[in-house]
Amino acid sequence: MPLNSLPTITQQFESFDTGRGTSQPAWVRNYRKDAFAEFRATGFPTARKNNELWKYTNVSPIASTEYKFPATEANKILETENYDLPCPRVYQIVFVDGKYAPLLSSQPSRNVTDEAGVITAYAENPIVGRLADGIENQNPLVKKSLGQPSSMEMKHFVALNASFLDDGAFVYIPNNTHVAEPIYLLFISTGTGETASYPRTLIVTGENSSATVLQSFEGLGNQSYFTNAVTEVIAGQNSYLSLYNFQRENNLSSHVSSTYIEQYRGSQVDSISIDIGGHLTRRDIKSKLLEPDSKIKLYGLYYGSANQHIDNHTYVEHMVPYTSSEEVYKGILAQNSTGVFVGDVYVHPKAQKITANQINKNILLSQSSKVYTQPKLQIFADDVVCTHGAAVGQLDLDAIFYMKSRGINELLAKQLLLKGFTSDILQAVIHDALRQYLEQATLNALGEEIYV
Repeated sequence: MPLNSLPTITQQFESFDTGRGTSQPAWVRNYRKDAFAEFRATGFPTARKNNELWKYTNVSPIASTEYKFPATEANKILETENYDLPCPRVYQIVFVDGKYAPLLSSQPSRNVTDEAGVITAYAENPIVGRLADGIENQNPLVKKSLGQPSSMEMKHFVALNASFLDDGAFVYIPNNTHVAEPIYLLFISTGTGETASYPRTLIVTGENSSATVLQSFEGLGNQSYFTNAVTEVIAGQNSYLSLYNFQRENNLSSHVSSTYIEQYRGSQVDSISIDIGGHLTRRDIKSKLLEPDSKIKLYGLYYGSANQHIDNHTYVEHMVPYTSSEEVYKGILAQNSTGVFVGDVYVHPKAQKITANQINKNILLSQSSKVYTQPKLQIFADDVVCTHGAAVGQLDLDAIFYMKSRGINELLAKQLLLKGFTSDILQAVIHDALRQYLEQATLNALGEEIYV
């Protein structure tokens, strides 16, 4: 790995470990120390030969930059109007440069009862709050679940995130609990210098529960920074989770996101990721279907312009019979941008009677934009239904000509075609107000200049 930043990272880890880290329980300190040892051993991934997972993405801009911890006060941003959702939300948890911002966060007012070993308990209601509180108060569910879904991936960026585990969001939906309105987790980077933040989110859904969670990453300022986020999900039996990830960092930033999902009998997770910001973006989503009748839907939409690089990797493991997965990813690449999609479905020998469908489609809006697409199936069972495919093309000039002949100007014709191209991804957002919010943000990102 490029060693430019390693001494700085080592110094930061030692400072953190002997500073704020001393107040953490022993199991967390040991977890962080083990993670940092793995990071030193594996380092930053390189796009070298035989490293297929990073073949198309060069992370040397991250590895060679000496990022520092943000000095921003969490409440420096006094309003979040630009990121308001057009709907009620039960919880809004806000982090600024990785630090919890209580003045910007909101929770329902309830009679809070303290119980041994928990953060705060709202009778039979969900727990949504700071992960740091769960760690400090030795929440047994946090202690049991934190690091479990990502345990087999403790290297590179995941290990770096774990090394600086400090704060983040904790969402727990108890058994037989249904949360109708979105749970809003908002991460804002101020972009005031070459800083790094390491957000962590843990989501646990109990049996027969349901919830919608939106994680939104927003960027301000005009300087580079680095966001290294890890999300872990444990979906209990017969639970339903809609997990939406929206990334709109500033155009000089680097954003690395790693999501790990474990699913149990009868659970369903619908994951929709939208990437329209950042200079360098890498998103990994990995799901393990551990018990029969578990289902996952992975939908993604990415738009690149200027010199943006957006890399999406998915990995779904069908470990048992009677599981299903569906993947639909779409990309729009303009100017000198680059898109990457690598989708891998692994079917274990015992995973008979499974269904797995995967498709990736891309539109190139300029001669200099490009995309690398690689849908893959690894099937070791013989009674399965699996499909995969990919397509790369341009806007239909005949369709544009037809609309122009009917009085529609060229710009609007192109926008209509692009809106149609993205519609099946955005229509998968089942919450009406959230869908409108994400649809408008996507259309705004496409801008007024469309390149053919």
